[in-house]
Amino acid sequence: MNKAIRVFLVVAFAFSFLSGCYKTDQESSTIRIAAIAPTTGSQAEVGQDLINGIRIAVDERNAKGGILGKKVELVVFDDSADPKEAVNVAHKITSDPSIVGVVGHMNSGTTKPATPIYSQAGVPVVMPVPTNPEITKQGFNNLFRIPPTDLDQGTDVAKYALQQLGKKRFAIIHDSTAYGQPLAEVVRKTVQDSSAQIVAFEGITEGDKDFRAVLTKIKAANPDVLFFGGIYNEGGLIAKQSRELGLGVPFLAADGTYSDKFVQIAGPAAEGAVMSFIAPDEKTNDMTRSFADKFRKQYGGIKAFAPLGYDAANVLMNGIEKAGKAEKGSIIQALHSADFNYSGVTGDSRFQADGNNSRRTVYFFIVKGGKFEPITTRTVSAKAAQGM
Repeated sequence: MNKAIRVFLVVAFAFSFLSGCYKTDQESSTIRIAAIAPTTGSQAEVGQDLINGIRIAVDERNAKGGILGKKVELVVFDDSADPKEAVNVAHKITSDPSIVGVVGHMNSGTTKPATPIYSQAGVPVVMPVPTNPEITKQGFNNLFRIPPTDLDQGTDVAKYALQQLGKKRFAIIHDSTAYGQPLAEVVRKTVQDSSAQIVAFEGITEGDKDFRAVLTKIKAANPDVLFFGGIYNEGGLIAKQSRELGLGVPFLAADGTYSDKFVQIAGPAAEGAVMSFIAPDEKTNDMTRSFADKFRKQYGGIKAFAPLGYDAANVLMNGIEKAGKAEKGSIIQALHSADFNYSGVTGDSRFQADGNNSRRTVYFFIVKGGKFEPITTRTVSAKAAQGM
């Protein structure tokens, strides 16, 4: 080896060493967490809403000095509500050792295929929105769910229609996804366990636009209520087209349809529609009002999931703080500890062994004058929900 080559190698090694030291120093000055939601595609509006809620939580924490004397750095990923892209995102995150925790994904259909990847890498995942109960039945100890599951939501929606509206003949449509179909099946089981009847149970394809054929079939079955398990894009079209076909029965749905976009798409047919949701109305208490005011000043009105993103991010950051270090395994242990509890905008969070939240409530809303208004199953009469 000649002298020139030796000098080059020494310089290259020194540069590499100094660069490595610099990188390590840079990494140690922040705590990096990931947030994942669809920020492009048909669900981008509510996905960005979720991300903005997470951003407010991180900004607030940093304004107070961060965690363990370090600033929190938020790294945002877009999964486009696509299960395949969600898996790609999960691989990107788990291949980056500087990311110590995840807030996401938004959809059950993107969350479930990504969770084995996070579990294998031992990355704590706080789920702000996904409600499919199968996600937390996989035996992974790194998952923590903020909202109630579809078992809770589907049961409560069905009981609302049965007990509050007195309905006996149910038509059910689902979007054939990991979110919509299991939710619809819970509604079906709850109805079948009562004295009521399922007159139609139909699946559609997410992304389709024309549902008149299935709605004509449903109309012939003479239901007295229509439940949809799916997202607002299809939900709005189903409500609109059912009205156009003269199917004038109450329209019920769950959190995936709770969006101003549903009202915009359905138009006048949205009036009287009843939705269950996984967060309370912004006027519920001082904390919900304060968050809504802050969010409105920065991003405009809340679209849907911002409060859940805010709480999920705070749960993860509180877990890091309780762990006393930004180490994945320690964070998971901290979130599982018996004395961990977070009280936030959407309520309390305390996690069971399977990662489900033992402190969740299902909320109900009705569309009145083009706006979602909170209701309670104790005070809303059947007449109030006859707008369809």
